[in-house]
Amino acid sequence: MRVIIGAFFLVFWTNYAYSQPETIWIFDDLDSLEQSLSFKDMDSSYRSLMLRIRDNKATYSDYLDLLKENRNKSTFQKTAIIDFIQNRLVPPHSAELDVDYVNLKTLMISIMRDEILDIQTSTEMNLELTEYVSQFDGSSPEIIRAQILVSKHHLVIDLIEQNIAEGNALGTELFAKAQQIHDTTLMIRINNLTNDFNVYEGKLDEFISKAEYSYVLDNLLPVRTEHFSYTLTQLINALIFKGNNDERVLGLLREFASYPDIKKDGYWLYIQYLNTNPPSHITNQILIDFKVSNILELCDQIKNIYQEEANTLIYVDFLRESAKLLQNNGFIKEGQDYFISAMAENRKVYSSQLSEELAYYERKLVETEKEIEIQVQKSQTRLYSIIAALVGLLLLISIFFIYKTTRKSTLITEQKNEIEKKEKEKGLLLKELNHRVKNNFQLIIGLMEIQVMQMQNEEALNMANELKGRIRSMAYIHQNLLEIEGGEIVFDDYIKNLVEEISHSYHRENEPNITFDLEPSTFNVDIAVPLGLIVNELITNAFKYGFGDNNELIIQLKKEDTSQYKLSVADDGKGLDDLTSFDKAKSTGLRLVKRLSQQLHGEASYEYDGMAKFTINFSIA
Repeated sequence: MRVIIGAFFLVFWTNYAYSQPETIWIFDDLDSLEQSLSFKDMDSSYRSLMLRIRDNKATYSDYLDLLKENRNKSTFQKTAIIDFIQNRLVPPHSAELDVDYVNLKTLMISIMRDEILDIQTSTEMNLELTEYVSQFDGSSPEIIRAQILVSKHHLVIDLIEQNIAEGNALGTELFAKAQQIHDTTLMIRINNLTNDFNVYEGKLDEFISKAEYSYVLDNLLPVRTEHFSYTLTQLINALIFKGNNDERVLGLLREFASYPDIKKDGYWLYIQYLNTNPPSHITNQILIDFKVSNILELCDQIKNIYQEEANTLIYVDFLRESAKLLQNNGFIKEGQDYFISAMAENRKVYSSQLSEELAYYERKLVETEKEIEIQVQKSQTRLYSIIAALVGLLLLISIFFIYKTTRKSTLITEQKNEIEKKEKEKGLLLKELNHRVKNNFQLIIGLMEIQVMQMQNEEALNMANELKGRIRSMAYIHQNLLEIEGGEIVFDDYIKNLVEEISHSYHRENEPNITFDLEPSTFNVDIAVPLGLIVNELITNAFKYGFGDNNELIIQLKKEDTSQYKLSVADDGKGLDDLTSFDKAKSTGLRLVKRLSQQLHGEASYEYDGMAKFTINFSIA
């Protein structure tokens, strides 16, 4: 239960951040804000909001509207917007509590914590809000509500850190305060949060009871709260997991689908439910509801609905669940097509985000370099002025000359320190870039591992595992860039670590005898990434198909001259069928080796002299 509902909790909140298409320019400074105003299709009210921000006339409510308007953007874009607001935000100085300021800061904290997953920054922002709220005493609903909102952050942290006793005590206290001021929306939110502690404790019945309570509270209100979709999903998942609740689950699914604004959030739940093999009459009722005759038509119909909002993670979940459902119902080929679509859509989401972040950091690096150049030029101009003044005054007073000379020396030192500071900042930006790239690779690997666990088709499973290995080899490159100075990879260490990782992936009864003959070598990322992929392919190929009686593997990396290197990987297996097999290779791995060798201005060759030996001659010039 903890795994299923906990995984849902993560997926739901992640989906919340990617659920809509991009519609406007996202800015992180006033220049890009000006560019955004040039969009002809921008809504007039939104344009007015942007103009007020540009002209420094925006209120807390305006910034709150800006954040809500862009709530559907990517993690990267929301970070830029929150940074923009945070840099322009000035705390109020009024004698009374400013509710709009509290609501704005609360939403910023929530997005940073729950969607951007930056716990440290959200905690620092919550501390600022706590200091502001603590200035006000009293028992007015506004003050109590503000106190609940700043304490709610600590409740979420307790949930993340699984501080069950502390979290339940704090949740009970906050729920009582929300009851005191009759704030039903806050009661539902606190109840949903504290309910997740039941997941950690494995209390399924208590979880269902609290989910039912939130459901009842929401239905008592004239207008549903923003938490209703989450409450319904919580309840449906728990009832499915418990079993023997088919009629109730069907009723809740139908209710979910009856609300036009949230029904798309619930369609994938139909597929998830059908994967639990409900009674045939329930399955027939679902087919009738969607006016289809079989499972394939149902999946295709929902797919057409979701394609209006492609590249969302909830769409990926639907495709993956549908692939499993179709294969379990005899639609083998269609199920494979759905799974391939899930992998493609998943790649679109993360490739788009990764490209966006890379472009952003490249722009920041260029701006930093320009700023350093401008400051150096200004410093030189000032220095020339000082020298000219000193030459003119030299004939009048020598003491003044000495003073100016000393002043010049100090200025040069300050300039040098400033340039060094900027270079350090540039290095930090590069490390942050590599950190984000590495994290994105690890996230993709994690998602693929989840998908691999659910795959039944052997060919697709092998393809997924090979792709995962290639991604992992690139992730190691960026991991190494985080651990070293100078921006170059110690490649002989990288090879040893990669071989160890691949060896763990292939559990052989007899451990291979691995010989490393590696000269100390360092390469930049442009050389290290393709070369790392080549090594990954050749080592993986040896573990899959190589090794004879001696289980022998020899890996060499030699420097031929100043810019020429030779990499060779040999095993005592039977090798390729003949020498032409490599030149006419059709396998993805060997074709990739040949193409990457050309990218390194080199060539790949194969020979067999008692051992199957692949050699890569390449240049780093």
